[in-house]
Parts: sequence; C-alpha cells; structure tokens
Amino acid sequence: MEQGARAQILLSCAVGAGKMDGAQALMAAQSNFLQAGGGAVACAAPDGSMHLQLGVSRADCSADTLLSAIDALLNQVETWEKRLVRAEPDIDALRRDPAFMMQSV
Repeated sequence: MEQGARAQILLSCAVGAGKMDGAQALMAAQSNFLQAGGGAVACAAPDGSMHLQLGVSRADCSADTLLSAIDALLNQVETWEKRLVRAEPDIDALRRDPAFMMQSV
C-alpha cells in the first residue's frame, strides 16, 4: 500500500490468527515503545487482528531494498508468532468482558 503523504510504501503482515486478547494488545503496545519491534510497528487491524507494519521510503525503494524490507518484516512476524504462543491470556480482561460471561458452552 502506498502512503502518499509520507512518500512510503507500507508493508503489512498479519500475526497469529484471530483477534488480539488483552495480553497480546499489551505486548503490541510495549513493542512500539522505542521501536522495540525491530523497526516494525505493531497495530490492530479493523477486524481486531494483530498486524506488523513497516514503511519503506519510496525514494529508496529499489527491488533489493524492498525484498530486504519484506524479509525483515517476515522475520519479525515469525518472532512475534513464537512470542504469542508463550503469552499468557489476560484472565482479568476476560472476566471484565460481559460478552465472555454470555458465551454458550
């Protein structure tokens, strides 16, 4: 996706499956602090799923640069997917969500 106002090509890749829970959202927010996510920005898509995004300057966007950026983004996605498997769900957030209490069993 081209971001015209920023003169960047924006790369975006989904992480994991489904919507983010509270623990995942907290980890995503923490990863954005001082760009701890390796330059990729963690965010929530409109459907609630987690995505990592990386901007590449359009002026510097040769084929090699773009392929390198895609590789870096995919490496970050793999790292995140391993981390999310180890993440413990935010049980307190589930208890605060009234929809959780109304699920059929």
